Amino acid sequence: MAQTQNVWPALFARGIFAIIFGILVAVYPGLSLALLITFFGAFAVVAGVTSIAFSIANRMTDSGWKMHCFEGVIGVLAGLAVFIWPGLTGLLLLYIIAVWAIISGLAQFLASFKLPGGATQTIIMIIGGLVSIVFGAYVIYEPFVGAVAIAWLISAYAIIIGVLSLIVSMQMRKT
Repeated sequence: MAQTQNVWPALFARGIFAIIFGILVAVYPGLSLALLITFFGAFAVVAGVTSIAFSIANRMTDSGWKMHCFEGVIGVLAGLAVFIWPGLTGLLLLYIIAVWAIISGLAQFLASFKLPGGATQTIIMIIGGLVSIVFGAYVIYEPFVGAVAIAWLISAYAIIIGVLSLIVSMQMRKT
């Protein structure tokens, strides 16, 4: 349990960054695609690095650490992809975001059952994983709902994931 206390600040930072990202997209839904790509890339890299740090720090006590590490690697790769190829079309960016959300959500969902801690942490991680999976599936199913609508979906998703990350980090801080 002591190792989860060492990781809570990183998870807290991930939550704060996700909420800031979500608020910026909500306040400025008409952002240029380039700015949205930059925001998403930064968010995915920070979330990925946080997951990798969490998995490494807890590899001795968390039997789901490999799933957290996998989630982190996918996040970093997705973030780097949008930085390396900023000229991607909006549709391709949406698919990258959707696939990242589904894989990240699946990894979070599966790892939640092996997370040390109480039932509340497990439930929050399950909800976060399911939100990610549903968000990703919706973006794949309805990619043409309009740029502003997608921006609002991305905003809501980031804020929800950010709040859930803050809740889990605060619970880790207490353990």
